[in-house]
Amino acid sequence: MTRTSLLVSLCLLLACCARPATEELFVSGREAVNGAYEFALDFTDSSSTYDIAFYTRVDRFSLGKIPEESIALQISWISPKDSIRMEERVWMPCGNLKGVKADYRTGIHPTEAGVWTLLVRPKDPPRGFRGLGLIITRNGTR
Repeated sequence: MTRTSLLVSLCLLLACCARPATEELFVSGREAVNGAYEFALDFTDSSSTYDIAFYTRVDRFSLGKIPEESIALQISWISPKDSIRMEERVWMPCGNLKGVKADYRTGIHPTEAGVWTLLVRPKDPPRGFRGLGLIITRNGTR
C-alpha cells in the first residue's frame, strides 16, 4: 500500500469516527421528575454554534379534542459550573398524532464551554402528552 492510499484510508477512518453534527434526546412523561424534563447539552466545542428544536406528540388513545393552542414551556438553563442560571418561558404547538417540531433557538454560542443542563417544565400539558424531545445541531465554527 502506498503512502498516499494509506493516508487517504486513515483520513476516511477518522472521518467515520467524528461526533455527529445532530443529536436527538427524548424524555418520556414517565421519566419527567416532578413535571420537569431534563436534558444534558454538550457544548464542549467552544468554536461551534448550536441550534435547538423541541418536539412532542399527543398519544392516539387520547383522541378527545386535541388543543389547537400552544403549550407554555418554562425553561431553565444551568451552566456546567452552576455559575450561570437563566429562565424564560416560551410557547410551542401542543402536537398531534403525527407529532410536532418547533425551533427554539438558533446560533447559540454559550459563554461557558461544557455540558449545560436544560430543565423544561410544560405548563398544563394536554391529556396524552407523550413526553418532550430535543434536537441539537452543532453548526461548526462561528
